[in-house]
Amino acid sequence: MRPRLIEIAQRASAHFGVEPRFAEVAKGEEIDSAIGQLAKEGVQAIAVMSSPLFAFERKRVVKLALAQRWPDGGDSMGVKS
Repeated sequence: MRPRLIEIAQRASAHFGVEPRFAEVAKGEEIDSAIGQLAKEGVQAIAVMSSPLFAFERKRVVKLALAQRWPDGGDSMGVKS
């Protein structure tokens, strides 16, 4: 993960009083297990850092997030649920 983006996310999270969790994904095949792990950790929402991988996999990410009943990030990821 990009350290600078993580630092920014941590500061923003602290400002809003939430505890961030991070999952690093290098390949599309890793998305399901990463989201599953975040769900096991009790994550209640998801924010995806911009990357070519997530631009390509955005529909799958939204589908998995909605299956967890996490807030819909569809508009911010260019996908309508």
